[in-house]
Amino acid sequence: MDPAFIIKPALSVVVAGALQALDVKARLEQLNQFPAGNTPEEFASFLQENMARLAKVAREANVKLD
Repeated sequence: MDPAFIIKPALSVVVAGALQALDVKARLEQLNQFPAGNTPEEFASFLQENMARLAKVAREANVKLD
C-alpha cells in the first residue's frame, strides 16, 4: 500500500484535533479564519467544485494568462 494512504488519514485526525483546541480556535478567529474541519475527501471535493466554478467564470470573462 502506498504510504500516502496511510499517512493522510492519520494527519487528518491530528489536524482536526488541533483545530478543536481553544487557543488555536481563538487565534484563527482573530485572523478571520474559520476552518471547516472536514475530511480530506470532502476538502478535495470542495476544491474540485470551486475550480470548476472559477474556470467557468474565467472562460465567460475571456480571462487569459500571459
